[in-house]
Amino acid sequence: MKALKTKNGYDVFVILSLLQKAIRRGDVKLAGFSALELIDYHKMLLSRLRVICAEDCYGVILTEVEKLLDLFEKTKKRIFISKAVILLCLARKSRDADNMQYWYDNLQTIDKQFFNALQKEIEEIEEDKKIEIPEYVYDCHTAIGKKKGRTKKEFMENEQKELYNKEKGLFDFLFEK
Repeated sequence: MKALKTKNGYDVFVILSLLQKAIRRGDVKLAGFSALELIDYHKMLLSRLRVICAEDCYGVILTEVEKLLDLFEKTKKRIFISKAVILLCLARKSRDADNMQYWYDNLQTIDKQFFNALQKEIEEIEEDKKIEIPEYVYDCHTAIGKKKGRTKKEFMENEQKELYNKEKGLFDFLFEK
């Protein structure tokens, strides 16, 4: 199966990963680049932005973001995607929903991979890209990260540590040393 590529030749699933991790870290430039790079795959983009609201953002920001995504779907104006990405980057962060699942899964000693349905196999990243993909993109959810032996525990700890504008969470005790 041929890998899906963005208009500038990036692997779609790598850029989806970059989008979520850049938003988590409040990196507006990389998040904005990623979102606009994915505009031709707008269904996947909108789905991922909704997931980010649920997994990474504190409070009830989904309502505001959902309005912007609906406006994009109606008008196809990229400004609504840009505004949604900015709101998500600046939003207070909490991974409580994801952390709750992780806690439950480990409580039950079930070892499951999150998002295997969303991830495709990634063979190689071409070296002549316009931006350098940060190393944190290659976690246990990507083929490259799996090849590097990245674990779910490492992912959970790193993502929790890197939250931008973080709110105290109910499951922070999982990551305190």
